[in-house]
Amino acid sequence: MHRTKAISFTLFLSFFLYNSTLYSQEDSVRYEKGFVFNNGIYKSFEDFKKNSPSISENAVIKENKPLRILFGEVDEYLSYNTEGETIKLRKDSVWGYCDNNNIYVYFHNTYNQVFIKGAIFIINKTGTGGYSYGSGSLSTNQGAMLYSHKDSDSQYLLEYKSGKIYKYNTDVLSSLIKDDKELYNKLNSIKKKKEKEKSIFMFVNEYNKRNPIYFPSTQ
Repeated sequence: MHRTKAISFTLFLSFFLYNSTLYSQEDSVRYEKGFVFNNGIYKSFEDFKKNSPSISENAVIKENKPLRILFGEVDEYLSYNTEGETIKLRKDSVWGYCDNNNIYVYFHNTYNQVFIKGAIFIINKTGTGGYSYGSGSLSTNQGAMLYSHKDSDSQYLLEYKSGKIYKYNTDVLSSLIKDDKELYNKLNSIKKKKEKEKSIFMFVNEYNKRNPIYFPSTQ
């Protein structure tokens, strides 16, 4: 009798999980190039994962300056304009914002632009310069795709699953991709430290391709 109940429960649970997964896939859109993020202010990371701004007025978003966004200003407020009225929000109460499909995340007292989006984000810290990159791929082992800025604190990694932000280094990356055994082993097979550091972008890019993220469908 107990065994029959256990089997019935297992079948019910399997059916429930299957239908939940099916519903989730049908109700979601896979992130890929060309995906449109909704403009506005995202007070929480959960709002961002839903692509649903907490404040979505079709107004110019700015950091205490008129007409345009200015980056790198260390100030306690983020302001936005709606119907001619300027409203201020404490920066530490806002996860980030989107302007013209560019995502900016708050940490270290300012907003920092997301450079790569996916299961792992790469974030440029405001005011520390950019990147220079060439071509290459993991499949051909040809060159590093991205060379980080000489300042090791100029880039950060954001894990989409948790929303946590980490330093941009191979120890962190190794931990973030450990669920993908093939990539994990390939990363840790690189013995030279400089070569390993230069390959971070390639591994992030490849991990994102192999582990897509999804946003709710707006249709």
